[in-house]
Amino acid sequence: MARTEEITLKEIECPVCFEYMSPPIMLCRRGHNLCHTCRKDISKCPICKEKFITKNLALEEIANKIKLLHNTIPQPSNHRSPYDLLDEQRTKIVIAEEVSRIILREVKCKVCQNYSLSPIYFCVNGHSTCNACKKCRTCAGPVTSGRNFALETIARSAEYQCRYRDFGCASILTLLQAQHEDECEYKPVMCPLFDAVGVRCSWSGISQDFKFHVMHEHVSCRVFEGTFISLNIRYSSNTVIFALNKMFLMSILVKNGAVLYRFNLEGPADDIDKYKCVNRLLSGGDVITTFVFSPSPKWKEFYGGIFMDCSSPTIMLNVCIQKT
Repeated sequence: MARTEEITLKEIECPVCFEYMSPPIMLCRRGHNLCHTCRKDISKCPICKEKFITKNLALEEIANKIKLLHNTIPQPSNHRSPYDLLDEQRTKIVIAEEVSRIILREVKCKVCQNYSLSPIYFCVNGHSTCNACKKCRTCAGPVTSGRNFALETIARSAEYQCRYRDFGCASILTLLQAQHEDECEYKPVMCPLFDAVGVRCSWSGISQDFKFHVMHEHVSCRVFEGTFISLNIRYSSNTVIFALNKMFLMSILVKNGAVLYRFNLEGPADDIDKYKCVNRLLSGGDVITTFVFSPSPKWKEFYGGIFMDCSSPTIMLNVCIQKT
């Protein structure tokens, strides 16, 4: 967090007088900044010699908030107790976190609501926009070809705590690691059995607690660990499988002579294609059919008349979970 603050302070430093800039912060056609005091004496950008065309509104907001936050830090004295030092350190941590929140708010595109990374453009009135949208939702003004280099640098340095820290995650992230929150192991999940056969459950919590939950609240549901499982599919059932560091849910529904089967991965949708199920249907020890597919929330139906075709009292389904 301290590194983010250090980089941000460097970016709000005027390249001419080396003072921290205050609004209005002028922005040239090519994306360089200058404080309003120096702008009075300089007609063109000292870096690229282009004209100043607008204000850097995002940088103004960040600079203003940083100054206000720093004014809340107690002034050092000669008679500080250990408790004063501790309070000062806590204040600095809170300020660092608040600086990151301000930065994240300013780099979030107003159009697509995604965080903007390089390149970040600006409109003729000084509002920033991401490369994908290139349109200003704030004023609908035309977007220039200039880039907000200061905001790009600050965005790359921004650090923030995972949104699931209250659930136990201690990760400190950058915008390049934003995908972490989609896959965070502490992300609350609904009970995978909420729409399973004969089950209606409203529980939610972190995935690590689900095993305890299902063993105590869903005693009729079977729990297996490992990549191989064998089931008698003459009866409806729900089975939770912990394999390959993932959790899978298998449901069998026997209804009106039909056998419906669902095998799903509990986790990010992007992980579904990383696994496959090799299924073998057996009757009396003989293989009736073999089929392979990726986990899916959709139900699949076995071919009609499966029970009538088999004289064996048991019809077994052997499932082997593999990585693709």
